[in-house]
Amino acid sequence: MPEQHTQLDDSVDETEPQTSRRRTIAVSCCAFLISYVITAGPAVFIVQKIDLPSVSTIAEIIYAPIILIVKSKIPILSGAIKLYLGLFQ
Repeated sequence: MPEQHTQLDDSVDETEPQTSRRRTIAVSCCAFLISYVITAGPAVFIVQKIDLPSVSTIAEIIYAPIILIVKSKIPILSGAIKLYLGLFQ
């Protein structure tokens, strides 16, 4: 009987690291997406101040998903992004 109890404890120990790893990956992905959107504002400011075609081309490539969201006019999301980016213009 004690052997079965040990087997149950082992299976619990194996799933805890997987759950923790999934949580870490999810938090990392969320942090990346939030920081990606937040850095778009300063990028707008830098592109306007430097005013070089190569810099604006690089920024357009890096922030293409945000540009597509704004151009697609998704009701809440595009308006919020436009409002945020307007703070840096």
